[in-house]
Amino acid sequence: MNKRKRSTNFSNTEKELLLKIVLPRLTVLENKTSNAVTWKHKENAWKEITDQFNSQTLESPRSTICLNQKYDNIKKKIRITKTQLINTGDSQHYKHLTELELELLYAIQVPNEEIKIDFSTNTKLDSELFNAIKVPDKEIKFDSSADISK
Repeated sequence: MNKRKRSTNFSNTEKELLLKIVLPRLTVLENKTSNAVTWKHKENAWKEITDQFNSQTLESPRSTICLNQKYDNIKKKIRITKTQLINTGDSQHYKHLTELELELLYAIQVPNEEIKIDFSTNTKLDSELFNAIKVPDKEIKFDSSADISK
């Protein structure tokens, strides 16, 4: 049995770099169409991401598979955080997300889906962070008067 060689853990700098490189290509990467043309576009996008990532990082070079898996893990973490918020109404779950992770959350959420946070049930929060999260050409607004107990 050949075991896959384990690479070093991603640093926070590497995660941020990956998200900065991936975010402009989300329309290609998150395209739900499943045909040969779409897969070729995705494959080319991941090759570009890998080349750009490896040219900009001073740490160990990463493979396309490794970067793709890390991106999927970041999305999984963001979705778990979003689910926790919806289930509990506790906006503390968002405190550990970076600005780029919040931007990714906004970009991959279902159209017309609104995230509502009830600030009245939470401890002191940095409500400015949640009232308006700036995203290029877009703005996320959180409804602080939402009743999520329904």
